[in-house]
Amino acid sequence: MQVTDLVGTGSQDLTITINPAPSIAPATLPPGDAGVTYNQNLNVTGGTAPYTWSISAGTLPNGINLAPSGSTATLNGSTTAGSYNFTIQVIDNVGGVASPAYTLIINPAMSGVAPAALPAGDAGLTYTQNLRVAGGTAPYAWSVSAGSLPTGINLTPSGPNATLSGSAAAGNYNFTIQVIDNVGGVASQAYTLVINPALSGITPGTLPQGDAGVTYNQNLNVSGGTAPYAWSVSAGALPTGINLTPSGSPATLSGSAAAGTYNFTIKVTDNAGGSDTQAYVLTINSALSITTPSSLPAGEITTFYSQQLNASGGSGSYTWALINSTSLPQGVDLNTSTGLISGTPASNTVGPHNFTVQVTDTLQGSASLTFSLNTVGGPSITTGPTLPNGTVNAVYSGVTLMASDGTAPYSWSITVGALPANLILNGSTGAITGTPIAQGTFNFTAQVTDA
Repeated sequence: MQVTDLVGTGSQDLTITINPAPSIAPATLPPGDAGVTYNQNLNVTGGTAPYTWSISAGTLPNGINLAPSGSTATLNGSTTAGSYNFTIQVIDNVGGVASPAYTLIINPAMSGVAPAALPAGDAGLTYTQNLRVAGGTAPYAWSVSAGSLPTGINLTPSGPNATLSGSAAAGNYNFTIQVIDNVGGVASQAYTLVINPALSGITPGTLPQGDAGVTYNQNLNVSGGTAPYAWSVSAGALPTGINLTPSGSPATLSGSAAAGTYNFTIKVTDNAGGSDTQAYVLTINSALSITTPSSLPAGEITTFYSQQLNASGGSGSYTWALINSTSLPQGVDLNTSTGLISGTPASNTVGPHNFTVQVTDTLQGSASLTFSLNTVGGPSITTGPTLPNGTVNAVYSGVTLMASDGTAPYSWSITVGALPANLILNGSTGAITGTPIAQGTFNFTAQVTDA
C-alpha cells in the first residue's frame, strides 16, 4: 500500500486474510431415546470468531437445550419420543452465516426384555427361545449381566432380538439378560430357566387284562419332561370302545370292548418336544359266565351233599355269593372262594329249593344264575315184609324188591340172615331169582342204599 503527500511518498506491505464461509457439522443428528439424556456437539468450521449461536426456525424439543461455547455448541437434555424439526444458525464476527436444518428423532424408550418368563426345557434336548426388546435406538448390545447361563446354552444377539439355544443338564438356573442400545438406554430381565429331567418311560410296562362288556380303566403315567403332555396312539389301534385321554398326566385308557387281543403303541410328547413310546398288548377276556347247569343233582336229607359250581371267562380270581335274598337248604353252604356247595341238608328240608348265585371276577365283572336243588328223604323199601311163597326145585317166579324216595340208582344187599339156598338178590335191580332146593321158612333183612 503506498501513500503520497505534498512533500513525499510512503508505502507499507499489508496482508488481508479471507476465511472460508462458516459451516456446521454434523449435517444430520443421530437419534435418541425418550427419557435418556441426549448429548450431541455441533461444531462450526470456517468463518471468523467469535460466533453467535441461535435457533432460527422451529423449536427444540421440550427438555433439550442449545449450549454455545465458541466454535462448539451442545444439544443436551432429555425429552419425549417424537420427530422434531428446527434450524440451528451461527453468525460469525464478520456476518458470515451457516444455518443447517435438522430433524431430531427421539425413539420410544426401550421396553423390558420379553418374554418376562422362560418356558421350561428338557435335559438333553435342544432348547431354543427368542428374546426381544422394543423401542430404543439401534444397534443393541446383549449380555448376561448377573448369574450365568447353563453350560451348553448360549446367547446369540441379532439386533433387537437374541436367542437362547443349546442343551443343558437338568436344574434351575438363575441369570439376568441385559440389553443396551446405542444411546445408553438399558433394559434387563431376571430369569429362572428350569431344565427338567428327560422324559422317561411310560408306565405301567404291561396292561392288566379286561373283561368284555365291563368298563376298562387304566392310568398311564410318565415322569420327567415338561408339561403339558400330549398322548396319542402311534402304531396299531385301540380296541373299538376304548379311548385314550389326549392330554395331562396321567392319561387314561377307558371304555369297554369286545373280547380279543389288541396290539398298539402309546406315544407321549411333552411341551419341550421330548417324547417316549410304549408298545402294549391288551387282552380283553370273554364275558364271565356260570357254566354249571341250573338244575343241580338232588340231595338227600341228613346225607352229606357236595356240588361244585363252575364259571368261565372274566379275569383273575372269582368270588361267589348268594344274591336276591335267596338261600340254600338248611345245613348247606356256599364256599365264596371256590364255588363249592356242600353240607348236610337238615331233616326238615325235603323239597325243591331255588336260589341265585352270582360270581364276580377281579375286575368286578359278574354273572348270575338261578339254580334248583331238590332235597329228598332217605330211601324206603315198599315191598314185603312177607314175600310170595316158592316151591322146592321149581323156578322162583320171585319178586323184585322196590324202594321209594332217596336218589336213584339204588343198590341192594342182605344185611341180616340169608335167602334160601340157590336164590340170589340182584344188587342193582332188587330182583330175587333162582330155584330153591330146600324147604323151610327163611327170614332175612334187605337193605337199599341210594345214590
